[in-house]
Amino acid sequence: MSLMLRVKGIFSKLKLFPVLLFLLLGITIYSNTFNSPFVFDDLNNISNNHATRNFSEYLSSWDYRTFRFIGYLTFSLNYQIHQYNLFGYHLVNLLIHILNTILVWSFIRITFLTPVLKKQKIIKNRNSIALFAALIFLTHPIQTQAVTYITQRFASLATFFYLLSIYLYARARLFPTRRIIFFTGSSLAALMGIYTKEIVFTLPLMILLCEIYFFKSEILKNRGVLLSLSVLISISIWFAYVRINSPDTFVPGTTKLGEIVDAKEYLATQPIVIMKYIQLLFMPINQNIDYDFPLVKGFMDVQVILPTLLLLFILGFAIVLFKKNRLISFSIVWFFVTLSVESSFIPLKDVINEHRLYLPMLGFSIFIPSALFLLARKNFQKILFLSLVIIISSLGFLTYSRNAVYSSEISLWTDVVKKAPLNPRAALHLANAYLNVGRPEIAQVILKKTIEITPNYVDSYSNLGVVLAQSGKYEEAEKYLNRALVLEPKFEQARYNMGLIMLIQRKYQEAQDNFLEVIKMNPDSAEAYEKLGVIYFESGDFDKSREMFEEALIIQPDLSLAREKLREINNLNN
Repeated sequence: MSLMLRVKGIFSKLKLFPVLLFLLLGITIYSNTFNSPFVFDDLNNISNNHATRNFSEYLSSWDYRTFRFIGYLTFSLNYQIHQYNLFGYHLVNLLIHILNTILVWSFIRITFLTPVLKKQKIIKNRNSIALFAALIFLTHPIQTQAVTYITQRFASLATFFYLLSIYLYARARLFPTRRIIFFTGSSLAALMGIYTKEIVFTLPLMILLCEIYFFKSEILKNRGVLLSLSVLISISIWFAYVRINSPDTFVPGTTKLGEIVDAKEYLATQPIVIMKYIQLLFMPINQNIDYDFPLVKGFMDVQVILPTLLLLFILGFAIVLFKKNRLISFSIVWFFVTLSVESSFIPLKDVINEHRLYLPMLGFSIFIPSALFLLARKNFQKILFLSLVIIISSLGFLTYSRNAVYSSEISLWTDVVKKAPLNPRAALHLANAYLNVGRPEIAQVILKKTIEITPNYVDSYSNLGVVLAQSGKYEEAEKYLNRALVLEPKFEQARYNMGLIMLIQRKYQEAQDNFLEVIKMNPDSAEAYEKLGVIYFESGDFDKSREMFEEALIIQPDLSLAREKLREINNLNN
C-alpha cells in the first residue's frame, strides 16, 4: 500500500487526526511567542488601560468601546485571570488561531457537499484540498501579526465569528432538519463578530456569493434562505448606519508623520498596497509590523495605474473562471471582498498592516491547492503531497523565524528600523525600548538622529525631553519639550512631560499650570490629577490635595501613589 493510500485511510477513519495535526503544528511554530512582551498598541489596550484592568468599570464603558466591545471584553477577562502574565494572552491568541484553522478546514469540506461542487471531479480530492488549505492558513508567516501581536486579536477573533457564521449558514442550507438552529447560530455569530471588528460587515455579501457560487436554488423562491439573509443583512445595515454616523468614521486620519490623509488619498494608495499584500502572500519576506508606506495624492499618479490594471485583470480572471472553476474564482473573490473594508475609501491611520490579511488569507489558502489540482489533474495526489511537505515546512520555518523577532521590544523595533530607516515612529519605539532597559544614552542617540531625519515629528522632541530630564539635563529637556509644543500646542503628552520636569525641579507653579492645561485637553487624565495632588500636598493644602487624589482614583482606581498620599493625609488629620 502506497504512502498516500495510508494517509487517505487515516483521514477517512479518523477525522480527528487533522485537528490534532493543527494543534501540534500550531503550538510548535508559535512555541517561541509565549513570553513575547506587550508591544505597540498592547500598551494602550492592555497594560496601560485601567478600564481593561477593572472589569466592573469595563462593563460600564459601552459607549467608549461600542464597535469592538467583544474584543476588549476578552482582554479584560484575560487580565482578571492572568494580570500581566504574558503566557495567558498569547495562549488565547494561539487557541483562536487554531480554532480558525479548524473552521477553515470544516468550511472547505462542507462546500464540497454543495449542489455545484459535489458533482465535479474535484470532489475526490476534497480532504486533501481542505487539509492543505487549512495548513497554509495555519502556518503562513503573514498570520503572525494577528496572532503574536496581542492586540490584533481583534482581527483573529472577528475572523472566528465570520467563519463560524458562514459555516453554520452552509450547514443550515445542507441539513434542513436543523435549519433553524444553524440559522440562529449563524446570526448570533455574525452579531458577535460585528462587535469585535468592523471587517465582519462584508459577511452577508460573502454568504450571498456562496449561494451564487455553490447552491443552485433560486434565492427568491427559498423562504428559509431569504429569511436568514434578511436577518444577516439587517444586522449589517444597522451596524453600518450606526458606525457611519459615528463622529470619527470619515474624519481624515493622520499618518505617523502627522500628515492628514483623506478618503481620496487613502483609496488611491490602496491598489499599490493590495499588490504588496499579494506579494507578501506568495513571497512572505521582509515582513514589517510598521511599514513606512508613502501616500499617493491622486488616481492619475503613474504609481497607481499599473497596480490598478493588474487588480482589474485578476478580478476579470475570477469572473471568467466562474463557470470553469468555481473554487478558484471564489477564492479570488473572497480575498477582495474581505479586504474591502480596510482597503477602500475609509481613511485609517496606517495605509497598510499585515494583520488585515488574516481573514482574506482563506482565499489564498483555497487558491493554492485548487490551482495545483487544475495544473496536475491525474497526478494530483503525488504532487499535492510533495507540495504539502515542502510548502508547509517552509511556511512553518518562516513563521517560527518571524516570531523570534517578537522576543523583545528591542529586537522587534530594531527589525523595523532596519527595514524602514526613515520611519520615525519605529525609531521612537526603539528609543523607548532602550530606555526601559536602562540605556538612556542609546535612546538619546536614536531620538536625536530621528529629529535630524524628520524634524517635524513632535513625539521625538517630547520623548527626548523625558530622556534628558532623567539624566538631570533639565534645561536641555525643556528646550525640546518647548519645541514640541510649538509644533503642536495641544500635544497632551508633551505638556504632561513638561509638568513632570517642573515638578521634579520643585517649580510648583509652573508644574501646576502645565497639569491644568493637560486636564483642559483631557479631563480624564488621572495622572494629571494625581500630580496636582502631589503639588498641593507639598504646598500644605491638604484639602485640595485630597480632592485631586480622589478625582484621580475615580478615573483610575489602581494609582498607587494617589492611594499612598491619601493615607498620609488621613493619618495627618487623625
